[in-house]
Amino acid sequence: MASMNIARAVGRYQHAVNICTNRVYLTKSMVMPCNRDLQSSGSVTSGSAKVKVPVAPGRWGELAKCSRAVRAGNTVFVAGTCCPGDSAADQVRAIFDVIEPALEQCGASLKDVVSTRMIAADIRSDWEALGEAHGKVFGETRPACTLVGGELLMDWMKVEIEVTAVVDTA
Repeated sequence: MASMNIARAVGRYQHAVNICTNRVYLTKSMVMPCNRDLQSSGSVTSGSAKVKVPVAPGRWGELAKCSRAVRAGNTVFVAGTCCPGDSAADQVRAIFDVIEPALEQCGASLKDVVSTRMIAADIRSDWEALGEAHGKVFGETRPACTLVGGELLMDWMKVEIEVTAVVDTA
């Protein structure tokens, strides 16, 4: 399902801006394998090794030397993510089309998400649409969720989302 979501998202947003500002803008180059450490380890759950999912190429990624996601032990941290879309709800769906495979590359899934943080460019106008879209993604998983208002880098950005997941290793 995730690879189908990626293909659909990449096809839809292949003309998106190809820069990274601690957010991801979908391009065909976004779909990439994990870095060598993950591939050579053979397992994302072994020991306390860190697993990093590379971020899409771009100016911010070059400056900040950041990763899309990092797994430390059984916790996965996914960096703030923005994606184009016609509405706040469309952007939430597109963002999770990027976050879901990043979690999977670190051995986690949306069901493992324990916390989400959403930064809305227009919180007063979009809070209900954002909440509803978030609820559709998570259903009964019900992670802790924080929604704050804030200025985002580009005018088309309506929301940025970052997540934390905890993988049950039992």
